[in-house]
Amino acid sequence: MHLKLGQLQAIVISSPKAAEEVLKTHELTFAQRPRVLAVEVMSFGQGSIVFAPYGDYWREIRKICVLKVLNNKRVQSSGLIREEEVSNLIESISSSSKGFTPINFSEKIFSLTNGIVSRAAFGKKGKDQKEFTSLLQEAVKLAGGFGIPDLFPSIRSLGFITGTIPAMKKMKNKLGKILDSIINDHKIKTQGNEEDFVDVLLKLQESMELDLTTDQIKDVMMELLRNPRAMNKAQAELRKLLNGKPKVEEADVQNLDYLKAVVKETLRLHPPAPLHARESK
Repeated sequence: MHLKLGQLQAIVISSPKAAEEVLKTHELTFAQRPRVLAVEVMSFGQGSIVFAPYGDYWREIRKICVLKVLNNKRVQSSGLIREEEVSNLIESISSSSKGFTPINFSEKIFSLTNGIVSRAAFGKKGKDQKEFTSLLQEAVKLAGGFGIPDLFPSIRSLGFITGTIPAMKKMKNKLGKILDSIINDHKIKTQGNEEDFVDVLLKLQESMELDLTTDQIKDVMMELLRNPRAMNKAQAELRKLLNGKPKVEEADVQNLDYLKAVVKETLRLHPPAPLHARESK
């Protein structure tokens, strides 16, 4: 399907065969991501693994992420962090339920994900954790979707007229100060502490970056709530596996076949990134 979006020409592909042509057969031709105003204004040099222009830097940063930052050993080493944060979430919900106190579940899930990423990436939840979380939520809203300047690249000054660019620059400055503080803390931290993602990146001074999401967890839970029979089956499988153990450990998840099927079906119904934009070189 061909679309004319302002000054942009776009082709929508929705079949597996066409997707294979673009993403596999002609991968190098379509390796480039389109320029997006939010990324240009809010990035600190366009070093993101997702939006960096295709070339030597992109290949190097991708290799470092796969081999050094997000390899199996490092992901497994942060298992205790994930278990602790999930346990804290369950305790928090349990306490609220005893007093029949309503909770903002979306807020708790966002806080959980952010806590896990912060501890795995930065070694701890920083002193600016609350502000950092709030700024990230605001940044996602600012960067979501296409703005008028994205649809009319020849008149990007529209971003100043609409107030989008000043708002994004203000956000970038606030986030930049917090990130600078985290990096400086790592440069002077004492030896003997467990190495985290920032330490790895600092060691590879010429390389950087990492990312994660939230909506998958919320969607899994919402799908189970909409399907009580599936919920009961998943609960029965879990109780049988635990056999009296007080809590689930990360290693247990590998043996929860029905729950894994629920997660996969949920992601099929609610893909976290339904639109993948690529640009032909």
